[in-house]
Amino acid sequence: MDRISARRQSGAVHFNGRAFLLMPNLVHKARKRQKTNRLSFQLRSRDREGLVVWTARGGSVDDHFLTVGLNNGTVELTFNLARSRRGLVRLRSQHVVSDGRWHRVRVRRKRRWASLHVDRHRPERTPRLGRGGPRLRTDGKLYIGGTPSLPDGLPEHCYRRFQGCLRRLTVHRRSVNLVSHVDNVRLRHCAAN
Repeated sequence: MDRISARRQSGAVHFNGRAFLLMPNLVHKARKRQKTNRLSFQLRSRDREGLVVWTARGGSVDDHFLTVGLNNGTVELTFNLARSRRGLVRLRSQHVVSDGRWHRVRVRRKRRWASLHVDRHRPERTPRLGRGGPRLRTDGKLYIGGTPSLPDGLPEHCYRRFQGCLRRLTVHRRSVNLVSHVDNVRLRHCAAN
């Protein structure tokens, strides 16, 4: 098998720190109010900071948003379901992923409860914060690898676009064909290993 075929078969896409993807938050359609969020992907990077996933409603950190990114070499999930900073929830993995190897990341949120699972390590979880609770209200857009603009007041790592490779992205258990976006938004194939 030649080198180009091996790259394409890996399904991995390289984000160069300038390009990002925009899609509906349910892959095939947009929903502006979500009771749950489920994301999984594999990433490979040597960068210690960078925004991997972003979805939000408004232009303020005091409004609803959800982000997954690299913070000091580890994966961090941050979300806000309130109209103030009191609703801010942060989960951070204890395991470094900025080592140039492939790592599996799984994120799950149901109302105010969330879990962040990296590789086969024990997942980080929020405590159960009561029954019911608000939904994540967004504009229905999901950004992968970065976004054109962000509100002030987010964790610092969010302001850097992701540099590295992503593959096997699923959103609400639906696979996203990242390779189909190559060449459309300055993304390139990654090597398979």
